[in-house]
Amino acid sequence: KSLVAVLMFETKKTKSPIVIYGGRFQGGPGLHHYKTYEWLVKKFGRQNVYVVMTDVKGPQSPFSFAERKKIWRKYGVASNRIVKVSSPYKADEVTTTLPKGTPVVWGIGTKDAGRIAGGNYFLPFPKNNDNLVGYDKNGYFIITPHISLKIKGKEMSGTQIRKVLGSTKMSSKNKIETFKKIFGWYDKNIYNLVVSKLGGSL
Repeated sequence: KSLVAVLMFETKKTKSPIVIYGGRFQGGPGLHHYKTYEWLVKKFGRQNVYVVMTDVKGPQSPFSFAERKKIWRKYGVASNRIVKVSSPYKADEVTTTLPKGTPVVWGIGTKDAGRIAGGNYFLPFPKNNDNLVGYDKNGYFIITPHISLKIKGKEMSGTQIRKVLGSTKMSSKNKIETFKKIFGWYDKNIYNLVVSKLGGSL
């Protein structure tokens, strides 16, 4: 599940959209997450896209913020565009640094739309694109496309990624090939980090 916030900076001549893409990414941010990020980049500009994550830890959240940031950095996302937040739905760590009156748009997957749609605060971004107000008055949402990532017919959710890469039965060769399909590249250090963190065999 992913979450995006689009922030519009006030300038003298125009408003430049800034995107904040947030999620748990607790299988490690996979290729499907990166493709969602790239969708936002094409729509709003690379220099305007931020990735935000919390640092919640637990059985279903094995990766720290720093570890997931390292993976995002491997995709080429600039370090200063990856921000730790207490709540992706608010992203106060970013929004409070913006000029007053800056519009904010949360981009979410279809399954998550019900969490924020329908209230008085959040409005659909496409229908209000020409008449945006600051985040102190209203927030907006845009639905990001679902990008499927399947391996051997199985959808690679965070849970499934943790299960596959945490396996102690899969051969190293097959696991490396699976890792490449999940992330779109292979880096020995990150591979070791991910697999070891999940309790799998290298």
